[in-house]
Amino acid sequence: HRVVVVGAGAFGGWTALHLRQRGHEVTLLDAYGPGNSRSSSAGGETRVIRGSYGSREIYTDMVARSLVLWREHQARWTVPVLHEIGAMFMSAAVDESQQASMTALARVGLPFEHLTGREAKARYPQVNFDGLDSIVVEKQAGYLSSRTACQAVAATVERLGGTYRSIA
Repeated sequence: HRVVVVGAGAFGGWTALHLRQRGHEVTLLDAYGPGNSRSSSAGGETRVIRGSYGSREIYTDMVARSLVLWREHQARWTVPVLHEIGAMFMSAAVDESQQASMTALARVGLPFEHLTGREAKARYPQVNFDGLDSIVVEKQAGYLSSRTACQAVAATVERLGGTYRSIA
């Protein structure tokens, strides 16, 4: 099949890449370039990546799968795009959202720690944990170099025999 994908942001770029990997003839179009903030919600320099979404487990599922894909593709690219630096989610006490996040993280196998305020203060003395006694440290959270990632995806589409065109 011949397919034209309009928009080389996260959704368009990955759609084009997956279609190309399945053998379709793909043309990827974008007005401003892959990952440009004028045409893409994935545009700009960075986007946070985390698995803590409270009771919205579908997002945790997607993050777990996307981390596998990011790591696989990044191993082939010459530039790092996934930066797993960790993230902390802090609350005065375990609340419903934090508990739901921890349940979902455990279910999909994303590593995290649950610390008390005292434990967090001992480990991270540079942070003020006054009034906080429930800290979730999500170890594989971090950020994506968004524009660079979109450019790498579009370049991979081309390397695999697809076409990228600017329509500006």
